[in-house]
Amino acid sequence: LNENLNASIEEKTSAWQNHSKAQEDMQLSEIAMNEMRQNLEKVQENIRKDTEDLKKLNQDYDFFKEQLHSQAFHGKQDENDTDFHQMFNSTLTAIQERKESLASKIKAGKSHLPQIKMQSFKKDTDFQDKEQTFLMLEKTLQKVNE
Repeated sequence: LNENLNASIEEKTSAWQNHSKAQEDMQLSEIAMNEMRQNLEKVQENIRKDTEDLKKLNQDYDFFKEQLHSQAFHGKQDENDTDFHQMFNSTLTAIQERKESLASKIKAGKSHLPQIKMQSFKKDTDFQDKEQTFLMLEKTLQKVNE
């Protein structure tokens, strides 16, 4: 009787420990999964914002370039007015540099996206596996406690 009682206590203790460990693993996995999802969403949002900014910079660039040609074409500015041309050229150069920087940032973000999506998928799968293990051990614990 004593051996049966000890075996039952060991079985319950083991089931409880396995269940607790599985619950902790599942919770940690869920945290990792949510962090990876947030990271993915952040990267996608940054790409979206940078793409919008780039579109706006392209419009600004075209506008300034058109203004430069329009002013010069209509003779509103003296061709020898170096201040005028320097201002427009420096503005166009600054916009062009920002455009190139954003385009590079967007390209880098997009190139990392598949890797981040794969990591996110792996975290989702890991969580699902841990959740299934937890649920299975929860049933085992209920049976042992009956």
